[in-house]
Amino acid sequence: MNVAVVDASVALAWAMPDEQGELEAEVLRAHQERRIGLLAPSVWEYEVANALRSAVRRGRVAQDSGYELLATLLGMGIAFTGFADLSRRAWQLALSGPLTVYGASYVALAEARGCDLYTCDAKLADAVTDVVNVRLIRSE
Repeated sequence: MNVAVVDASVALAWAMPDEQGELEAEVLRAHQERRIGLLAPSVWEYEVANALRSAVRRGRVAQDSGYELLATLLGMGIAFTGFADLSRRAWQLALSGPLTVYGASYVALAEARGCDLYTCDAKLADAVTDVVNVRLIRSE
């Protein structure tokens, strides 16, 4: 089975139906049909939870719905990698360019696994095209 790293921006597009485009839906379908395995650094869980909390606070999502969305995303079967396994490379990437350590952890994982990185974040994609193959789904 092919694998790909998926960042929090893609997962949030899945959670917010008004944000979901064609490619986000295709990646989700491929994962659900077990044609692709999804990977993420463990920071993904916190980033997704925090973004959904922000959506609740802004009134975009009801409080109960926000947690249901979080539980659904956490139950999708994404394989998580702890930061300790990615820390050295993520640190190097973050210090050598415009990436945060959070963003660099996605890149480090994709690099280590030799797979694509799916993101909706154009700034992240632009910063790492020379490091990994980035599939920019759409710009945030």
